[in-house]
Amino acid sequence: MTHERMTISLYDVASALNVSEAAARGWLLRSGAIPHFARSRYPALMRPDEIIVRLRGARKRGCTSNEAFAILQIDAQRRDAEPGIPFGADCERRAAELRACLTELELSRYLAVRGALHAGLIGALWAEAFKADVGVLLDLALIHPSVMLYVFGGDHSELPQSADAWRHWGHAFAVPQLATLRHLQKEAA
Repeated sequence: MTHERMTISLYDVASALNVSEAAARGWLLRSGAIPHFARSRYPALMRPDEIIVRLRGARKRGCTSNEAFAILQIDAQRRDAEPGIPFGADCERRAAELRACLTELELSRYLAVRGALHAGLIGALWAEAFKADVGVLLDLALIHPSVMLYVFGGDHSELPQSADAWRHWGHAFAVPQLATLRHLQKEAA
């Protein structure tokens, strides 16, 4: 499992929400221990998508798009806008959980990205063997940091602006995800 996507600290969450660290810790732990740090009370660093899902499930007022965007802006300062970021073995679960908690506006933004990425992936994945994975890749796109910036805040500065750019971005995005999916399929067999 890769841990390089863990960029947000408890302090960051508290600052973005303008609350105490104790309040933020309580909300994040209300859903139980965070899986990849089960031995500690709370992790030093967490993934932005998991934070948003946990906050939307644990806080009475949830986590607004603006609050999610504030967390994602902290993440954006700590990472490159590279499309080829590996997401780890639990990526399908995380993408499904995040999609389940999207608002109507966020979902419409995600579907716009999904449509553009679909065309890019079809152009980039020339081998028929990979075409079966396009649906999974489209689902996983939701947890890509550049996509989350657009979905939650409307910031499309890190996303491609042309069909050709989407094809290149889609290829770079797909390579590490396909490697992870193939590895998981071999382990399951």
